[in-house]
Amino acid sequence: MILDTHICYDALKSRDARFDGKFYIAVRTTGVYCRPICPAPTAHYKNCRFFATAARAETAGYRPCLRCFPEQAPGYVPREVASEIVVKAVDMIQHDPLENGNMEQLAGDLGISSRHLRRLFEEHLGISPMQLVKTRRVQMAKKLITETSLSMAQIAFVAGFPTIAQFNAEMKKTYHEPPSALRRRYKFGPKHSASDKNRLHVRLAYRPPYDWAQAENYLAGRMVAGVERFDRGCYRRMVTFKDASGVIEVCHEGRGNWLTLHVPMPLWPHLQHIIAKCRALFDLDADTDRIERRLSADARLKGIVAAKPGARLLGAWDFYELAIRAIIGQQVTIAGATTLTNRLVEHISGEMATVIDGERWLPFPTPDAVIAAPLEKLGFITSRAATLRAFSESYRRGDLTFARAATLDEKLKKLTSIKGIGPWTAGYIAMRGMAEPDAYPYGDLGLHKACGLSGKTARKDLHTALESVRPWRGYATMHLWRSLTAGEKP
Repeated sequence: MILDTHICYDALKSRDARFDGKFYIAVRTTGVYCRPICPAPTAHYKNCRFFATAARAETAGYRPCLRCFPEQAPGYVPREVASEIVVKAVDMIQHDPLENGNMEQLAGDLGISSRHLRRLFEEHLGISPMQLVKTRRVQMAKKLITETSLSMAQIAFVAGFPTIAQFNAEMKKTYHEPPSALRRRYKFGPKHSASDKNRLHVRLAYRPPYDWAQAENYLAGRMVAGVERFDRGCYRRMVTFKDASGVIEVCHEGRGNWLTLHVPMPLWPHLQHIIAKCRALFDLDADTDRIERRLSADARLKGIVAAKPGARLLGAWDFYELAIRAIIGQQVTIAGATTLTNRLVEHISGEMATVIDGERWLPFPTPDAVIAAPLEKLGFITSRAATLRAFSESYRRGDLTFARAATLDEKLKKLTSIKGIGPWTAGYIAMRGMAEPDAYPYGDLGLHKACGLSGKTARKDLHTALESVRPWRGYATMHLWRSLTAGEKP
């Protein structure tokens, strides 16, 4: 991947946060690499080297800056590289942490050999997949050292190091000092309250602009009672694993380009997984500047994007949950879908309610529970109940497990093969449940209205109109939905 060094240097001089995480600057005279927003005095151009990834900078012998904290930068998937396989692999490593660095499994998910995957990484990024995994692991450990009060043993475990010895060795190799010395430097770190004994507080950085009002309005209008809440500017959710459960909280404090994640003690062993889920849910790694420049080339979208930039393609905590909610929402209003979903969850999970800090919380139903539920008696029409059971059965069998190499068309085809799931539902599930940026709910009436389309050819006309903004039709959908008044949102 080739960077234009002059553009990178101009971005460094401007401290433009839109470039944060998209490249790194290494200074030959100090041996340190930084983010484009680093507050340190700007080095002379002749002393700078520019790298597309932190892993590449470290491979070249540079150590992370202790002022701008490269580990806090938003994730970035280099879509400019020629290989789509590399893009998908980077996305997988960033959002689905490989605790054991299993390259064979990663390559298998992509439908290629590990040797070929290494060759592609070297060709396009100048590093191996394992180097990227190791860098992500060290970055997570550094983040936990400076932002939390976890012990070093806990940090090593949560960050995915096999042993304490390897954790100490890798941290000292990268930062040229032991983890305990980095902990003593905490006063130079993020200026927010330290974690208490029962909760961790972790920053989730993003590249601006970020329209938090869009995220809050969209998600708050679709809350499932007992499963999630959105109040006082914070998203809260019941999270359940086999060995632990608790309520996480994600807040936008408005003090910088980050959200703050609060995690209770029982969930600490799953911190990496929770962070990855939250980043996907709130679409924190999006390159909004690049996306919105593309969207603005369309006459319909130019004014909408300019008026309120920063709309995100909001994801989902769980694919199955999102799909069930999408099926329930077919051809009904948001209010009607929410009522039916709440009724389903209460009927199935009511007896499993947990009271935490005086609030009642429920787990979302499992596929087995949905299949066995008396859906018709809960108000679902016969055809909708059959679709819910068919989808749950297919999911339970593993038929809806998609390989990383699967294309959007392949995913849509498999979804629509289930009776009762049409193009609208499949597109919506792919867009939010699979984080497919080019998916959209085909035939959506709200999109027709936002684009001023009507009549028998509206679906075809919308499809044709959105061709010009590919591969960002999902983002175009979010902008168009937001352009409608509150009472008209789909």
